[in-house]
Amino acid sequence: MEEEDELLEPVSPTAQCFNTSALSISVIAVVEFEIPIDEAKIMCYAKDFIPLNPLFSSIMVNDINGERKWKKVEVKVEEQIVVATPPSNLSIELNNVYFNEYITKLSVKEFAQNKPLWEIHILNCPTSDAAANLVLKFHHSLGDGYSVMGLLLSSMKRADNPSLPLTFPFTGKIINSNKFGQISSGVSHFLLSSINTVLDFGLSLIKSSVLEDELTPIRSGGDGVEFKPTEIWTITFSLHHIKQIKSKLRVTVNDVVVGMLFLGIRLYMEETRPESTKSNSTALVLLNTRMFRTYKCMEDMLNPNSNTPWGNRFAFLHIDIPKLTDFNLSNPLQLVEAAQKLIKRKKDSSAVFLVDKLMQMIHKFRGSEVASKYVYKTIKNSSLSISNLIGPKEKMALTGHPAKGMYFTVVGIPQSLKISVISYMENLRIAFGGEKEFIDQEKLTSCMKKAFDYIHKASIDVSIGSFLFYFWHNMEFKKEEEEEDDELLEPVSPTAQCFNSSSLSISVIVVLEFEIPIDEAKIMCYAKDLIPLNPLFSSIMVEDRNGERKWKKVEVNLEEHILVPTFPSSLSVVDDDNINNYDAYFNKYITNLGAQELAKNKPLWEIHIIKYPTSNAAANLILKFHHSLGDGYSMMGLLISSMKRADNPSLPLTFPSRKINSDDHNYNKNSRHHVLNCVPQFLLSSMNSVLDFGWSIIKSSVLEDDLTPIRSGGDGVEFRPVEICTISFSLHQIKQIKSKLRVTINDVISGIVFMGIRLYMHETCPDSTQSNVTTIVLLNTRMFGDYKSIEDMLKPNSNAPWGNRIALLLIDIPKLTDYELSNPIQFIKAAQKLIKRKRYSYAIFLLDKLMEMVQKLKGPEAAAKCVYKMARNSSLSISNMIGPKEKMALLGHPAKGIYFTIFGIPRDVDIDMNEFDDNSGKLHGRFEDCFWE
Repeated sequence: MEEEDELLEPVSPTAQCFNTSALSISVIAVVEFEIPIDEAKIMCYAKDFIPLNPLFSSIMVNDINGERKWKKVEVKVEEQIVVATPPSNLSIELNNVYFNEYITKLSVKEFAQNKPLWEIHILNCPTSDAAANLVLKFHHSLGDGYSVMGLLLSSMKRADNPSLPLTFPFTGKIINSNKFGQISSGVSHFLLSSINTVLDFGLSLIKSSVLEDELTPIRSGGDGVEFKPTEIWTITFSLHHIKQIKSKLRVTVNDVVVGMLFLGIRLYMEETRPESTKSNSTALVLLNTRMFRTYKCMEDMLNPNSNTPWGNRFAFLHIDIPKLTDFNLSNPLQLVEAAQKLIKRKKDSSAVFLVDKLMQMIHKFRGSEVASKYVYKTIKNSSLSISNLIGPKEKMALTGHPAKGMYFTVVGIPQSLKISVISYMENLRIAFGGEKEFIDQEKLTSCMKKAFDYIHKASIDVSIGSFLFYFWHNMEFKKEEEEEDDELLEPVSPTAQCFNSSSLSISVIVVLEFEIPIDEAKIMCYAKDLIPLNPLFSSIMVEDRNGERKWKKVEVNLEEHILVPTFPSSLSVVDDDNINNYDAYFNKYITNLGAQELAKNKPLWEIHIIKYPTSNAAANLILKFHHSLGDGYSMMGLLISSMKRADNPSLPLTFPSRKINSDDHNYNKNSRHHVLNCVPQFLLSSMNSVLDFGWSIIKSSVLEDDLTPIRSGGDGVEFRPVEICTISFSLHQIKQIKSKLRVTINDVISGIVFMGIRLYMHETCPDSTQSNVTTIVLLNTRMFGDYKSIEDMLKPNSNAPWGNRIALLLIDIPKLTDYELSNPIQFIKAAQKLIKRKRYSYAIFLLDKLMEMVQKLKGPEAAAKCVYKMARNSSLSISNMIGPKEKMALLGHPAKGIYFTIFGIPRDVDIDMNEFDDNSGKLHGRFEDCFWE
C-alpha cells in the first residue's frame, strides 16, 4: 500500500499512446530572447513551475496490475536544465550552424524514463535571430501544445507593461442573429453534417490502415524515419499582409495560411520531381478539441471541472492537398479557395470525435500498444502534419528577458516533413521539421516564399487578360487532345478500374451444362453475333495521355477467344477407381483456367467448348469474362438475350416472383398509424446505418477474421489453385421449409450455408466453432432486379443498366453451440434476423459513396487496395443469381444446368448460388486446392 500511495492518477490513454515501443513523441519549443540569458533566473523559473503541475515531478511506471501510472519522484533541477557550451569567439554564421546542429541532435535524443519527461536548454550564443535561445523540450505524454502555451503564459508578462494582461487575436465564432434562418437551415445542416461525418470517418479509417500516400519529394516512406535527424528552420511572414489577403478574398487567416502551404508544397514538388505534382498527398491537421480555445492559467487548466483542461485534447484530421495544375499557377487564389472549401467541408463533420471514440475503444479492448500502432500507421501513411498555436499580440518577457520570437515543432513522428505555425505580435512564424538529407531546406523555403508572393500579388491585382488568355489556350489544348483521342470510347468506370488493377484482377466463370454434344459452328456464329451487342466486347483497357483509363476499340480475332481443348481419347465418363476420367480432366481444366489471367492486349472474354461428356452433362460451354466488363446480372442478361425456352422457343422465359414478403410490409391502412410507425423506423434505420457503416470499415481495415478451417490467411491466396464443386437441392423442399417457418427462400438458404460452414469447422477443428467468421454478401444495387435484354441495359437512362452495380455487405456468421446442433432451425431464424436487421440499414450505400470518394481523391489503385483488404480480412463471400423457371436452350442446345463462380479474390472459400428450372437449385463453391479438404 505504501508503494501504491506514491502513484498518482492513471496515465491517460493518449499519454500512454504517445510513450510506447511504437511511438515516442516530443515537442520542442524555442524562445528567442533579445538579451543574453541569466542562468540563475532560469533556474529559479524552473523551480517555480515544477510545483504547478504534479506531472512535472513524476515518471511513468507500471503498477502491480500492469497499468501505467504517474509516480512522484524527487526532481534534480540540475539534471533537467542543460547549459550548452559552444566554442568561444564564433562568428554569427558559425553560431547559426552550432545552434542548428544542436537542435538536430536534440530532436533524435529520447528522454530517459527514470526522470521527469522535460528539459530546458540554455544556449547563450548569439545567432542571426536572437541574442540567446531558450529551448524547452517536453514529452507529448505530459500535454499538447495548448497546455504548454498555457504554462508559458502563466510565467510570462508583457514586456512593455508587466501589469497589463497579454491579449490574443479574436478566435470566436460570429453568431447569426437571424433565428428564423438558423431554424430553417438546421435540418439541412444536420443532414449534411451526418453524411460528411460518416464519410469522413470511413475515409479516415481507410487512410489510417490501408491507403498510403505516394512517395514524393516530401514523403520518403522509409522505415524508421522517426529516428532520423531532423533539420528545423523557420520562415516569418507579415500578419498584416496575410490579413490583406483575408479581407480581399473574404476568407479566414487559416484559409490563407493553409492555401499558401499547399501551394508552396506543390511548387517544391514540381521543382524537385515534376511528375509528383499530380500525386496523392495528405496533410494530417491537428485540431484542439477543447470547448473553449482561449488560453487559461495553469490553475484553471488543472481544475477538475475545467472546460479547457490540461493534457492531450486534440484530434487528427485528414485533408487532401489539391493537385497543382496550370490553372492553379496562373490563378494561385484557387489554392486559397480550395483550402477554404476543404476546411469548411470539414467543419460540417464530427468525424474527429468519432475517431477519438474509436481510439478509446481500441485502447480499452486492445491496450495502449495496439492504439499506439494505429496512431503510428495513421501518421506514417500521410505525407506531412500541420499544427498551429495562437500567440499574444504584444511582446512577452520571461523573468525580464524580452522575447523577440518563438516557434515550436514536433519530433519523433514517422514523417519526413512537419509544419508548425504560431502567431506572435504582428508576425506569423512557420517552423519546418524536415528529414535531414531528404528535404531540401533552401528549395522548400524558396517555394514557400514564392507561394506567398503569388497569392499576395494575385489578391491585390488579378489580371483578367492573362486569365482569359490562359482559358483560351487551355480550351485549344483540350480540343487537340479530344481530336487525338477520338478512337477512345467512354472512360472506364471506377468499379471496373478497381477490378482490373495491380491489387485485384477478378474474373467470372460461367458453366453451361448441355444435354447434347456442342455444335462448334453454331457457337462460332453465336460469338460473332455477341460482339456487336456491346462495345466493351471489342475493346481493351488503355490509358490516355492524362493517365486516365479508357476503353479502346480493337479488331477482334474470334480464333483467339473461342478455345476448344483436347482431352485424351477413350476415357470413361467417371470411374471411382480411375482418376484419369473426363470428370477429372474437366475439373483440372477449370482449375487451370481460373488461375490464368486474361490477356490485356485483347478483349477481356473467352469461350471454351468442352466437347467431352462428364457425369453432369454431355458437353460443357465455359464463358470466362473479366469482372471489369460487368457483374453477374449483366452477364445473365446477356445470356437471356441469346437463349430460348427449350420446350417452346416462341414463349418467353419466366422467373420466380420477387415480391416482398407481405408479413414484413403489411402496413396499417390507417395513415396516421403508418406515419407514426415511420418515425421509429427512420431512427432505427439511421442508427443501424451508422453502426453498420462503422463496423464494416473497421472490419475491412483493422480487424481480421480468425484463422479457421475456411480461412488460411496466407499471402497471395488469390493466386493459388482452386477446386470447384457443386451441390444441388430441391427448390420444392426449400419452399416447404420456407412455408413452414414463414421466412424467405434467402433466409432458408443462408441458414443452410451458415450451419454447413460451422459443421465443417466443427468436424475439422472443434475449437473453431466459436471463432469470428465474416461473410461478404454481394448485392445488386439496381433499382429493379428483373432481368432486361442487353439492348435495354445499354440505354442511357436504363433503370437496370449494364456494368458493375454491386455493393458489399458484411455479415457475421452465427457461432455453433450445442443448442443449435440439437435445434438447427435456430440457424435459419438467426439468418432471418440478420437479413431483416440489414434491411433497415443504408450502410451499403454509404460504403459505395465512400469508395467513390476514395476513387476520386486517391485513384483506382487506392480503391482496389481497400476492396482487397476487405475481402482478405473476411472468411468467405456469397453471391446469388435467379435463373429461369423453365429449361433453357442455346442455339438448339438444351441446358441441363448452369452455375458460375468468381476467381481472383483473396479468400479460400467462395459460395455462389443460382436457381435453374422450377424443380432444382444449385449451390456451388470455389475452394482453395491446397487448403480445403
